Amino acid sequence: MMPNIETESLIDRENSRRKSIRYAHGNMFVTVRRHSFIKMFQKPYIVNWMDFNQHGMAFVSDHRYKTGCELLIELSIDDSNKKSLSEVVGVVTNTKEEAGNYRCGIKFNFDANDYMKSDVVKQSLQSIELWLREVFSRLHERRQR
Repeated sequence: MMPNIETESLIDRENSRRKSIRYAHGNMFVTVRRHSFIKMFQKPYIVNWMDFNQHGMAFVSDHRYKTGCELLIELSIDDSNKKSLSEVVGVVTNTKEEAGNYRCGIKFNFDANDYMKSDVVKQSLQSIELWLREVFSRLHERRQR
């Protein structure tokens, strides 16, 4: 189940612990798997992402991930450029049960390894946030008409 692009796209910061705006919706697909040295045994799961910014994200899954659990995340954008970013390390900061599923808050761990410290990862995450911001702006303009 993908988020509905016609629903509200900007996450309310006043009622949130977040320090940065997170953007929701757009044609982004996300898979996660537990970070392990035995990668071939870790099954990736498709999750329903809820919001995103260059520092973290939230998703809903039928799998419960404990706070502190380290995940490898793959982000794929289905637009004309077909962008993707894999092996993004994120740490579960909170988990909340919602309607039989689990909403997980993730903070990207830029200290996890050399790849996460690289400018490539940081610029790619910024690029995804910018793309989502543009999607939100276009939706907002359409609603104003």
